[in-house]
Amino acid sequence: MDEKTGRVLIVDDDPEVLTMMRMTLGIQGYEIITAENGREALRRLRETSVDTVVLDLDMPVMGGIETIEHLRATPTTRSLPVLVVTGAGKDDERIVAALNAGANDFLCKPCDPAELLQRIGVMVDLLKLHQERSKAVRQMAGAASHLLSQPLTSLLGNLEIIMDHLAKVPEPAREHFRRSYKAATEMAEAVKRIQKVEEHYTVNYIGDDEIVDLGSVGEGPARYGARPTNEKKRVGRAKGPTREDFNQ
Repeated sequence: MDEKTGRVLIVDDDPEVLTMMRMTLGIQGYEIITAENGREALRRLRETSVDTVVLDLDMPVMGGIETIEHLRATPTTRSLPVLVVTGAGKDDERIVAALNAGANDFLCKPCDPAELLQRIGVMVDLLKLHQERSKAVRQMAGAASHLLSQPLTSLLGNLEIIMDHLAKVPEPAREHFRRSYKAATEMAEAVKRIQKVEEHYTVNYIGDDEIVDLGSVGEGPARYGARPTNEKKRVGRAKGPTREDFNQ
């Protein structure tokens, strides 16, 4: 696979569309995999990794929106950029539904080859950006958990000794030790969550600030990808990188 381009899965039940996209992207060096419906696409993705999915909405067996929902619910594909290419008009409610399900962007058929290539390039770069951020998050999480684990282990060990002899502690101080022990155990659980961080997803914190989402550790984010440009941010919903991130 050419590192400058990538591997693209094209999902469409129209043979002419598949041929056109294969030629357009193949000439530019992309490796192409095809599927005729969502179910076949999911099977393909279990067999190989890709950098972007180009997806039609209206297909037999499994349509585009259901396919996106499966992708976002599966840990191995939840970060995969999805470009919806559809014959529906840009104001069609199905496009909004696809974006809400987790698609990153859309194009209306017939596609202009130059615009298709530009959008695919952005999708591939989005995945690379997400992978770079995720690597940085894992490195930071590893460093933080390493720094915190030793003193926290010592703190918990000493508090456990005190808790075992709590009856000997003067009554006014007992509640303070109970609260301290509870806080220390909660810190230990937080460190375990930090150790499990694998990918870069964020949630709104204060104002426009965002923090890495530890609530999605082991579960995946509530959604991934770009939202329609007129959609307001949803506080507390995890998200991956968007086109806006790449353009900054």
